[in-house]
Amino acid sequence: MVRVPRTNTHHHLESFVTHEPLRSIEKWIISMDQMTCTYYDKAGNEILMEQIPQ
Repeated sequence: MVRVPRTNTHHHLESFVTHEPLRSIEKWIISMDQMTCTYYDKAGNEILMEQIPQ
C-alpha cells in the first residue's frame, strides 16, 4: 500500500469519491514511475487519472 500525503490530490479524490458512486470504481492503480493514480470502472475503462504531487 502506498500512502499519499493529504494534499490537493487527496482533496480531489475525496470530492471525486463523494460525487461518483463508489460502486462504479472497480480498482485504482498507482504508478510511482509516472507519479499517477488511475481509477477504473468495472468494465475496465479509465475513469480518472491524477498526478501525485512530488
